[in-house]
Amino acid sequence: MPRSLKHTVALVARWWSVPSDPAAEPKLLSESSQTLRRDVDPGEEIRQLFGATVPKEEGVYDLEVHVVQIDGARFAAPGNAPLRARVRVDADGVRFVTPQSDPGSEVSLGADTP
Repeated sequence: MPRSLKHTVALVARWWSVPSDPAAEPKLLSESSQTLRRDVDPGEEIRQLFGATVPKEEGVYDLEVHVVQIDGARFAAPGNAPLRARVRVDADGVRFVTPQSDPGSEVSLGADTP
């Protein structure tokens, strides 16, 4: 019997374009998700590796990582802000251009691309 995903908590990574025209709207380029390896109690912390595919084209992108619960909590309350960072992708790898939104967050960006 397949496992139900209802109320499963997942990390979601979204890569957004950074338009050269400030009046232009950014476009969602890709989205990937990964469920947490176990349930997490309120107030508890968990560390988990999360692989997100890096855009193939060199350039500057906005990366957003947030938590979602399938058919459950929205995680939209204060204190649940997604991690947001501007990153540069080039031949030398991936690096932050601006600091992430939560300096206490641990984020490691690798240069692996498909």
